[in-house]
Amino acid sequence: MKISNSSVVEQFTPSQWDDDEAYADSDTWSYRRWAWEFLRRNPAYQAACRAAPRHRGADHSEVAAKFGRLDLRPYWSKYRYDDDQRSMWLAEHVDVVTELPWSGAPLDNPLREGQIALIFDLTQISAAGTAALSAMEDRVHVLLRQALKRAKDEGVVQPKSFKPVTKPVLAKYLRLYDAIEYFKIARDDTVKVLYPQFWDRKTKAIADGVRADAHKAISKNLQKARKLVSHEYQTLVPLDVIR
Repeated sequence: MKISNSSVVEQFTPSQWDDDEAYADSDTWSYRRWAWEFLRRNPAYQAACRAAPRHRGADHSEVAAKFGRLDLRPYWSKYRYDDDQRSMWLAEHVDVVTELPWSGAPLDNPLREGQIALIFDLTQISAAGTAALSAMEDRVHVLLRQALKRAKDEGVVQPKSFKPVTKPVLAKYLRLYDAIEYFKIARDDTVKVLYPQFWDRKTKAIADGVRADAHKAISKNLQKARKLVSHEYQTLVPLDVIR
């Protein structure tokens, strides 16, 4: 069963971009939620959600993985607190595999390119105690960084660096995107709310001589917002647990 486009759109309308109260608690949002807010606005993701069968047991994992997720959560779904606990983003997901033979015989390699496997000997916890978990965790960080360096040197992965972005800045990006892309607001009309530094309260218009600067700032921020909607939302997910 497919949900029609019209019924879906009616169920998802962004908050009013010019209502400060609607974003009053956004500084408390997790970065996972920020990632979700940008992803749910992605037209390709929206199309994938509309096209996906909704019967019980439907497997959407292959499509979801294209967007960096384990599940294809409907974009019109509201975000809940327990969503932060579910680890549904590939950027933070690690599989635990225990259904393997303990014969000691070599296993067939189940890994895909870019993946690595780590083996933990849990029997050592019985001998050394639970403090051994901390030692194992520290060792994992070392091994992962070494593996990443090898993968980079071999051209298997190309790590990217992104500048940190604060939540107030994310809010500006999101509100600007909604204003222009969803509500079709003219760029000049976003200045009073989102770029007050360019606004003249006396004349109730963009201040003299700064319209070009205002438009430059809008264009720069809108470009960043579109990148976040397109793919860079995935860079936000790990920030909740960054060391």
